Amino acid sequence: MLRRIKPSKIICYGKSFEDMKGDIIEIDYAKTNNLDKTADTSYGFIKKTVGYVLPCSEKGMGSAGIGTATWANPDTLKDHFDRHAKAFSVTDELSYEQQAHRFYLDREKYQIKIDENGVIRVYDTGTNTFGVYNSNGKTITFFKPSHGQRYFDSQPGKLQ
Repeated sequence: MLRRIKPSKIICYGKSFEDMKGDIIEIDYAKTNNLDKTADTSYGFIKKTVGYVLPCSEKGMGSAGIGTATWANPDTLKDHFDRHAKAFSVTDELSYEQQAHRFYLDREKYQIKIDENGVIRVYDTGTNTFGVYNSNGKTITFFKPSHGQRYFDSQPGKLQ
């Protein structure tokens, strides 16, 4: 494929393979996806700066992926934010959505149940945080249940 399209530059996340030839730009994947360092910025925009791809909150750079990119049903985000955001100390819908998505990305650290429809339920006993995600990883709901572990245990799905 490289021969057919003849790219002038190749962006490679991580170390390139020995047999890769051409003008290769290596990107440090870990640095470009550090969600904790960029918690106060808007996701969805990228800006190339000295070999790194960073989130950028500047206006006029397009809108792909901004807003409800990780929320399963955008029509329910406001309602979930209004009911649950205070427990997570967030002040806007985007921050609430991003926190829910970060929880999903870190799911291997917590208890996980997956039901017969592929719905993924994640629970952290340390923070009493519960999230439900569709099989594509988009958030259905995210909150702190009043009955904690008992609530998670009562949910459908097979413990992973």
